[in-house]
Amino acid sequence: MPKDHARKNTAHRRQERAGSAYTSANANTLHNHPGPRFSTVAGAAFETDHDADMSKAAALLAARLADCGPCQKRLTTQILKGDLLVLAALAANLPPIPPPGVRSGTRTIYPVLSTGSGLLIHGIIGAMPRHERADLLADAIDHWADLAPSLDAAAASPDQADPSRVIIDLSLPAEPPHAEGDLPRILEFNVTLPTPPPRPAGNGPHEHSYDLPPVDLASYRLVHAPDMAAAASLIGAVADRCGDCQSRLIAEVLDDDPLLLAELARTVYSQLGAIGETASPATRSFFPRVQQAGQTGNAEPLLAVIEGMGYEQRATLLNEALDFWVFIARGADLTRLNRRGRRR
Repeated sequence: MPKDHARKNTAHRRQERAGSAYTSANANTLHNHPGPRFSTVAGAAFETDHDADMSKAAALLAARLADCGPCQKRLTTQILKGDLLVLAALAANLPPIPPPGVRSGTRTIYPVLSTGSGLLIHGIIGAMPRHERADLLADAIDHWADLAPSLDAAAASPDQADPSRVIIDLSLPAEPPHAEGDLPRILEFNVTLPTPPPRPAGNGPHEHSYDLPPVDLASYRLVHAPDMAAAASLIGAVADRCGDCQSRLIAEVLDDDPLLLAELARTVYSQLGAIGETASPATRSFFPRVQQAGQTGNAEPLLAVIEGMGYEQRATLLNEALDFWVFIARGADLTRLNRRGRRR
């Protein structure tokens, strides 16, 4: 078959599959949808040496507003294969509290959004598997699509809005405010990840394991350590991405010795210099005790806090800690928030 005929047949097949015009299908450009534009985002706030070209993200938003499935699919693939800085810029502008219906992959990044560190946001996105990045991209585009009618200041009403008149100036990450006299907190996040293992087949139970750090018994004023098997299996299930076993093992940890929960949460929050505004009351009550234990060497108050919590509070504390264990278990180095720099 001559090349011209082969190319025409390919274009016609693409036209039938995508519902696009022959000329655009033949050029592999599909459609040109009008919509808002995103400003270029400076890479300095994310500690990268280049700026983010947001043109494909703007094209995806326009396709989303036009409800054009073929263009959304093509542009989503291109963005996920492209510069992670584009996703980081979109993520940094998500609402501070997860809205109802947010996708599961997007929830993964919320623990770090409120830190205001572009470096950490960019690093976490690099650690996320593709399906979680796809969730994040979809939610970010949905966010701006919902706002688009209200962004046209020249429109007399949302019904008369013309999104193509809008240029969206994405804000840069901003660190949480410091108390007077505090040193600025600077996040350092170094990500070196192995390929995640495939999720085990079936509905479980499966065998999961993880080498947890040894328990500092002296800090808890204990002589004998409890059996940490359930905690090690839970983190192993997190590393293996086995949701079925995670649900079962979370219940086992919560019903076991309070030291298991204390250690899992302490390992995470001892590495962080601050927690975000979206942290639950349970985490907010636990976090200061972790800082105090680091200063005094006495971790007994951690157990007292957990023993004073109800089941739902303990479950919330554990789940928020597991949001960080997702990255620790994959081999990421969650460097703590260091206090350095000039005094304010």
